[in-house]
Amino acid sequence: MLRRATAAALRFDVEHHQDAPRGDPAPDGAPADRQEARAWLEAERFQWLAALRRAHETGLHRQVVDTAEAMHWFSDLNQHWEQWVEVFRRSADAARALGSRRLEAVHLNYLAWAYNLCAHDPRAALETADAALAAARDGEDGLQTGWALGYGAGALHRLGRVEEALARMREAVRSFGAQDSPQARPAELCLLNALGGYLRQAGRPAEALGIHRRCERICDAGPPGLPDELIATYRAVARQQIGNDLAALGRRHEAEAPLRSALAHFQALRMPAWAEPTRLDLGLVLGALRHAEARETLLAARDALAALGNPRQAEAVTALAALDEPVAGA
Repeated sequence: MLRRATAAALRFDVEHHQDAPRGDPAPDGAPADRQEARAWLEAERFQWLAALRRAHETGLHRQVVDTAEAMHWFSDLNQHWEQWVEVFRRSADAARALGSRRLEAVHLNYLAWAYNLCAHDPRAALETADAALAAARDGEDGLQTGWALGYGAGALHRLGRVEEALARMREAVRSFGAQDSPQARPAELCLLNALGGYLRQAGRPAEALGIHRRCERICDAGPPGLPDELIATYRAVARQQIGNDLAALGRRHEAEAPLRSALAHFQALRMPAWAEPTRLDLGLVLGALRHAEARETLLAARDALAALGNPRQAEAVTALAALDEPVAGA
């Protein structure tokens, strides 16, 4: 089960994308492409999770680590699965048992990501990111040091510790900027997008817009060594942020187009944990404009976010109620 799950998940790895299955125990019956691999991983998720649990409990540490590593990119497509906390908690434990501080840092960072974005538990995320930071520094791993700083910043921001979050995120961006590895470039781009979002929420939307426009230009230039599909996703994230920056600046008519562009991209990739917050952002803009599609968009966002367990569903409820209030001066 784990060999099939690992082979299927590796189809989504942007660094080692495999068009043909490798390591599958029965290649003739293996998923034939990414679509089939995703369908199998989703349909069998409780079975391969049970197999991972059994492997961890019986001391098959390398197999646990390898399976979780293969799942890393696939997990982004189903960010709403809380089971990623268990997957990466077990893989971090397995890495620790293998005696590698560097490997432990990698999987603690995955776990911090899961606490932040899947379980919405920033306190656990901060504790885990701090542990990842210590492990990364022990292992002299600059890449994992940058990620640990970034995930810690995300947790601090969710805890309302805004200035600490900004300082740590800037340190993370500087850390990636000083590195020459190809993996540092997309990491820097990812955290620049996040930094801009923090600045907007801190009441500095013009500064945020400048950062997000820079991210969009980087994507449009096509950073070398990155797959087109990954660049397109980073571009969509930048456009979502640009839309929110423009809305915060009162330029809501300009905000609609980039938000629609981002939503279309996330929907095409079937990424509900990314698409539905973007739909809510669009609905908030449409609501402020009293657009005919506002109610339908907000209703869809409310229901989808509730199904995902995303706390932003409350924003949709508030925005829907605001639609029923009379317009000032009407």
